[in-house]
Amino acid sequence: MSTPYNPFSAQPPNASQGGYPQYTPQPQPQYTPAAQPSAAYAPYNPNAGLEGRSPVWPKLGVIALFLLILGSTFLPMMIAKMTTEDLANEYGVSSLMLPEGVDADGYVGLTLNWWGHVEFDAVGFDEDALGYDIEAAEEEQRQELVEDEDFQTLISVISGGVIVVLVLAGLAVICVLFNNRLSALPGILAALAQMAGTGLIFFFISVAPEMEENLTVTPGTGLWLFLAASVGGFIFYIVVLVAGGKKYPAVQPPQAGTPYPSAY
Repeated sequence: MSTPYNPFSAQPPNASQGGYPQYTPQPQPQYTPAAQPSAAYAPYNPNAGLEGRSPVWPKLGVIALFLLILGSTFLPMMIAKMTTEDLANEYGVSSLMLPEGVDADGYVGLTLNWWGHVEFDAVGFDEDALGYDIEAAEEEQRQELVEDEDFQTLISVISGGVIVVLVLAGLAVICVLFNNRLSALPGILAALAQMAGTGLIFFFISVAPEMEENLTVTPGTGLWLFLAASVGGFIFYIVVLVAGGKKYPAVQPPQAGTPYPSAY
């Protein structure tokens, strides 16, 4: 005869005694991550698609410097100006005795670019009162200066230096298309040549008053841009030489067995 189930008994009933069957827990399957984590959990790579390639900023910088140098050569390199008072002193007359049609605040200006292009500009002169064509006089003075042998020699030297700089800067553009660091050498040489050229021009401007007392010579926009391109280009090419050859790193995929990152 079976023993009735006693809930206060220390011994649990078994099936042979007519009680409840004993529950035996079954082992649960353990989760094992896959050998290769899902691509959705790959780490963020800001340079995705550029792994192993050289950076683009040296190429853009070299091309921008070349265009800046080329553009600055067509702007005024220096500006020479002589006021009506200076003209009066040049010819030994008083500024109070200026002829009718000449403004006391007038001036005669000359602009010169790196290629030797000369422009004259007379301001404050009334051609009707003076009785002659101002524009024709400007062209006559310009032609006389351009045909001067000393002026031609000076412009040949300056233009030759500009051509050397442009050739070196252009060579840097060609080199940077193949290798960033390869462009640093011709670029540095171009910057040094620019510094030497602008230094000579600034020296000439500084001694111009001693050569012509009544003439005022000032640097033009083209000279300032040429100087800025030389200093900025030298620093830029040094940076390219040091860091321009580094390539974008590739992100290593997680190793097998790496747990998935928690979303919490």
